[in-house]
Amino acid sequence: MKKFQLSIIVFLIASVLFAQQVPESVNYQTIIKNTNGQYVSNESVSLQLNLVKDSPSGIIIYSEMHVAQTNDYGLINLKIGEGLSNDVFGDIDWSSGQFFLALKVSIGNTGVYEDMGAFPFSSVPYALYAKDANVQLEEGEGITVDNKQVSAKTTSPLWNANALQNKPVEASEPAIGDVLVYDGSNWVPSQQNTVPVGTGVLSFEAEAPNGYDFSGNTIVTKKKSGEWTSVAPMNIKRRYVAACEYEGKLYAFGGEEQGDFTTDHVEVYDPVLNQWSTRAAMPFERVHASVISSNGFIYMAGGFEDNSHFGTTRVDVYNPIDQVWSSISPMNTGRWGNNIFAYNNKLYAAGGQDALSNSNFVNSIEEYDFTTDSWTTIFTLPQLHIGTKMAMLDGIIYFVYSSQEDNGLNTYSYNINTKEWKTHPPLNTTRLDFALGTIGGHLVVTGGIYNGEHINSTELFSTESNSWISIVGDLTEGAYGLRGAEVDGKFIVAGGVDVDGLKTNVTQVLTLSDIEEVIYLHLSQ
Repeated sequence: MKKFQLSIIVFLIASVLFAQQVPESVNYQTIIKNTNGQYVSNESVSLQLNLVKDSPSGIIIYSEMHVAQTNDYGLINLKIGEGLSNDVFGDIDWSSGQFFLALKVSIGNTGVYEDMGAFPFSSVPYALYAKDANVQLEEGEGITVDNKQVSAKTTSPLWNANALQNKPVEASEPAIGDVLVYDGSNWVPSQQNTVPVGTGVLSFEAEAPNGYDFSGNTIVTKKKSGEWTSVAPMNIKRRYVAACEYEGKLYAFGGEEQGDFTTDHVEVYDPVLNQWSTRAAMPFERVHASVISSNGFIYMAGGFEDNSHFGTTRVDVYNPIDQVWSSISPMNTGRWGNNIFAYNNKLYAAGGQDALSNSNFVNSIEEYDFTTDSWTTIFTLPQLHIGTKMAMLDGIIYFVYSSQEDNGLNTYSYNINTKEWKTHPPLNTTRLDFALGTIGGHLVVTGGIYNGEHINSTELFSTESNSWISIVGDLTEGAYGLRGAEVDGKFIVAGGVDVDGLKTNVTQVLTLSDIEEVIYLHLSQ
């Protein structure tokens, strides 16, 4: 599959149309280039455009789809308001607040969309605004008003057929993609396809929206690229290990070996030495459990015990120094496929299933108090899907499930501090039995399987833009049932089931890097 990184995105042309009737569309252009700066020429492109109110992550008040063909110069022309939509463009109240244009692009109509963020939609045709606003319009120099319909007089001190603001426009014929640039004496067609903000065409003071920064006179995106590398494999091939970080190393407990036998193995990966070492076996067998390190210990909650098919209430404690196991009070509810988290000197157990057959999602979050050695249910979750994965960022537990059945493609969160439950945008790629964790302040999802096909791609969830972003870089070896954790700013996954249906000991490391993509804005009248 061809991959593109869009380096030039949005050219908004909010045309001021002097018509007898209010226009119900806005002209829009975009030029698309690949990572080498070359035009994506004569390619079919799908665009999803959402008008968002009040902030880049605000409420979507209008959404539409377009399928268009780029020309030789990667240029696309379309009209917002005339795409495929279930919404009515004419019902938008342009006077009700600030609007942003959120854009997703799919090259070659693959169905895989890249989220390009949201941009201030600040140049709304005045006739659209006046249609909704309770304003009194007055004629000005060169302008006539007839019942809120704005028209231009044939003579204007600001522009005519040969001048803009009394500065001559060169008579030479422009080429496709040219823009007018003021050279100090005349307006001349320029072959540069982008003009940085502030070079004489437009200058302003503004605050960059989420996901973007100002750099001089340009706007740059804050995007991420990922590189996966294979490192030393585990000593034992298995899936569904319980994995966590402890003092810069990855610990892997239990899991299922070939033949789906539950195991008691414990291994530790040292990224510095690129080496797995075997530790003393657990005094029990465990699969589908969850582990977290806190206060010098590793806590294991839930899972199947010794090939049983019922979630356990046990919470075991591992001392990595002397490799001795102990336990604390059990959870109130047995669960497997759950997660355990440490936050503000407390433990939290969330989600999971109660049994393998005829199972139900365990819709509770329990909190453990070290001072009383007791668990308390603090929140009752909605009845989420079996197979929902969980991860924590800054005291917020995220619940991620990806299946097109029963409208199950969703991301949710519960804030422990504010006790707030939220719904977020879904993953871009449908997948089951994937690995979920954190990296560099983002959620990360990788691997999985769907309809018998292994999924190798990786997505990051940005809390700034409240969206999932597909990043460059696939797993070196696809797998499902893999598990991992963040270690020193990198996401390390191990084990799983490979494309041949066999348990694997492959270990892979994701390293993120920043990408700065320059975005230029063009306004024309």
